[in-house]
Amino acid sequence: MQIFGIGIDIAYVPRFIKIFERYGERFLKRAYHKNEIKEFHHKSTRSKAHFLASRWAVKEAVYKAFQHHRISFPEIRVVSSANGIQKCAPQLKFHGHLESLARSMHIVEPKVSISHDHEYAIAYVILQQQNKAN
Repeated sequence: MQIFGIGIDIAYVPRFIKIFERYGERFLKRAYHKNEIKEFHHKSTRSKAHFLASRWAVKEAVYKAFQHHRISFPEIRVVSSANGIQKCAPQLKFHGHLESLARSMHIVEPKVSISHDHEYAIAYVILQQQNKAN
């Protein structure tokens, strides 16, 4: 395997409070996967902005790692736990056109790391490409 792309992004949490207050569900549907929207609605009021900011940072990092191919943010999903109960490292899942693009480019096991510090969320993404001969 070799690295295909690396992306990193940082998001300012208070910005997402304002965006959601202004645009609400319209913003969510344009930027987030339907499962992320469900997860968002189950969050406490206090953690909602952190959730939106961290997922946005992931989506921007994925965009950068795909070297600016045209992608749709709702086709990127972060899965926070393996079975819905026990916490584990977040995983990236691609859907729709992005899933097809990743498959055609032999992208396997995308890696993501997310961190929060007060008013900031940061995400780091590594896309690995399987050798085409394999």
